[in-house]
Amino acid sequence: MTEKEDIEVILGKTSELKKAVEGDEKATALVEDLEELLKNPEYLAVAGIKKLSKEKSLEELTHVIDKMRKDEEVRRFIEISRFPWGANRTILLLMQFLWIVTAAISFMMGVYLFFPPYVFFGRIHGNATATIQKTLELISKNPQVLTAIDPLFKVIGFVMMAIAIASLYQAHLLRTYLRE
Repeated sequence: MTEKEDIEVILGKTSELKKAVEGDEKATALVEDLEELLKNPEYLAVAGIKKLSKEKSLEELTHVIDKMRKDEEVRRFIEISRFPWGANRTILLLMQFLWIVTAAISFMMGVYLFFPPYVFFGRIHGNATATIQKTLELISKNPQVLTAIDPLFKVIGFVMMAIAIASLYQAHLLRTYLRE
């Protein structure tokens, strides 16, 4: 049997075999079982991959995978299996939206922490959180605390802005995948 033979050709041969063994009930039942297995491509794919994984060395598997990547239809299957969310457009759009929201929140928090309110030497208005208000009260009572808090806020703010950039990149990758 060569690689070019299709399952339909093999099923045709099993039909011929079934006609050849028509009088023998046991042989006919075996051929029918074989036909049922060949009609289930999901079972064939999973069983074939399991058998390859168990019996082949890493080098042989790499050779088989390279053959699979060269086939356009199999390559599409591999891409979908690598990115399961890519097969469902709704999940893909939801993931993209969540990455954009993550980026927005991270950027706002990053800017707020990187440039905290005490840098501007102004009065605190109603938009400051209770934690920041407590921090500012602590700083006003003991300015030496600022030497520890300020670098910490700067680092956390910088990390949050980096997370925002990475989140936007993830959203961009999802959009690119959606266009393909």
